[in-house]
Amino acid sequence: MNNQVNMLQKQGWKSLAEKEAHEAFLDCRPGRRKEFELVADQLANNETCDDEELKEFFLENGVDESTAAQAIGLRSKFLENPLSELCYREGKLAVRYHRLSDS
Repeated sequence: MNNQVNMLQKQGWKSLAEKEAHEAFLDCRPGRRKEFELVADQLANNETCDDEELKEFFLENGVDESTAAQAIGLRSKFLENPLSELCYREGKLAVRYHRLSDS
């Protein structure tokens, strides 16, 4: 069990329950996972669009206004750390950080 906890923490999860809640949130509405993957991909790879262009792109591709605004708010954290990943925490977008070692 301790190994599982260590692995989850290295992946940026606070607990197994948090990871499971993230998965359940993505699975509770058809299309949410696809929307989430689009947002995560753009945050990780789109360095050329300004925030307004990126928000417009999200809205044109079916991302709701609230999620688009949350994503734009996380953009700088996402670009600063190549080990970051998007996740849902308590029903809102958040960034989790992978750890390379125990130090």
